[in-house]
Amino acid sequence: MGLFKNVLGKALDILKPALTAINPALGIAAGFVSGLMKGENPLKAGLSAAMDLFPGASVAKNLLNNFPGKSLLEGMGGNSLVSGLLDQASKPGQITDIAQDLLKANKEKGLSEQSQRNAQELFAKRMAEVAVA
Repeated sequence: MGLFKNVLGKALDILKPALTAINPALGIAAGFVSGLMKGENPLKAGLSAAMDLFPGASVAKNLLNNFPGKSLLEGMGGNSLVSGLLDQASKPGQITDIAQDLLKANKEKGLSEQSQRNAQELFAKRMAEVAVA
């Protein structure tokens, strides 16, 4: 059964762009079901599916996946990159998605202590701004 869910989830990921082009609601539904098949909770699967409609969401994921490393948040460029991505996030779910992408991208090499502090500061600041707004 697990193999079937995994295959169905991957098939939906492949079909999702075509379905979105035909009807955005179909694309969201395919993304939602795909997330459920991968074992995500329904709220996260729904948010992830809805984020696929925003063009900036895929750009953010690609940036975080293509520029991992210990020094990502140590220099001004890294801080600006993550800060810019966070500025585009308007909901707490979007902020946590960026945090997850950042942690996944740096899972193997890990973040230095300075990078962890910088990330915590950036994410806490953005969460506070969203919570107050």
